[in-house]
Amino acid sequence: MNGKAFLLPLARLLMSSLFVWDGIVQLRNPGGTAQYFASVHIPLPNIAVWISILVHLLGGLALLAGFYSRWAAAVLALVCLGTAFGVHLPAGSDPQAARKLLGADKLIGASIHSVGEAEAIDPASVDYALAGPAFETESKPGYGPEIGRKGLAEIARATRVPILAIGGLNVMRAAEVLAAGPFGIAVMGGVMRAADPARVMRELLLVVADARLQRG
Repeated sequence: MNGKAFLLPLARLLMSSLFVWDGIVQLRNPGGTAQYFASVHIPLPNIAVWISILVHLLGGLALLAGFYSRWAAAVLALVCLGTAFGVHLPAGSDPQAARKLLGADKLIGASIHSVGEAEAIDPASVDYALAGPAFETESKPGYGPEIGRKGLAEIARATRVPILAIGGLNVMRAAEVLAAGPFGIAVMGGVMRAADPARVMRELLLVVADARLQRG
């Protein structure tokens, strides 16, 4: 047996085992995984966690068995690609440790909810921050209290990295929020629940573009 014939099955075994093991870890504590997904603002975390579990388990097993292995490898590669560019950390995490682990070239974001957390951000470790919830949001009901326009303005002044406002945003609120000082906005539910998501996206992009022009 030549080296290539030995290494390829071994690589498939190792890769598939990693994905299956990660799926098992998530399956053992889906509630905890869903809480983490929510903390990094993944939409519909209680549904997303089961999608993640299925992708890891079924994709890993398919890769191991050679069943539609190219499709399985493509899906799993997309999962890896999503983590290749960086990470978004929940509030209270250790960005310095993340930077040390990932290196200087990776994008690291952090969630913040107060002026104190904004002031504590070290630009050497964090590239951007998500400030929320800007307003009460249907995506995460009861998650708050809402920061509001005044709070976003204070947070934007307090930190040395770009701030993105998130939570309860729509086209009308977007202009108000951007005028308060945040660099940008992050919108999920307002687009996903819209009757015409494409139209809402176009309107939001126009609002952002207009805000950038006004800032010069």
